[in-house]
Amino acid sequence: MEIGTYKGANLRCIAACCRPDTHFISLDLPGGGFGGGYSEEEAEALKKLLHPTQALDCLRMDAHSPEALLSTVGLLNGDSIDLLFIDGDH
Repeated sequence: MEIGTYKGANLRCIAACCRPDTHFISLDLPGGGFGGGYSEEEAEALKKLLHPTQALDCLRMDAHSPEALLSTVGLLNGDSIDLLFIDGDH
């Protein structure tokens, strides 16, 4: 999981080191400060940075919100987070 994905440079590097069946979750604030946030179209483009069999779910919301927590828990479907990279909320 990455908080603060922006254009996906770190996501791309992390994905290159991960297994082809890895499930990624990106959480970024639309219109966030410090250049953060990506549009729905850009979220779809981020998926092209990954191996074709890797999965990416993009959450466009405030990481501090209860909705972000609930959405993340739902996407994990009982699994745990193996790596959490935080590059947001500077």
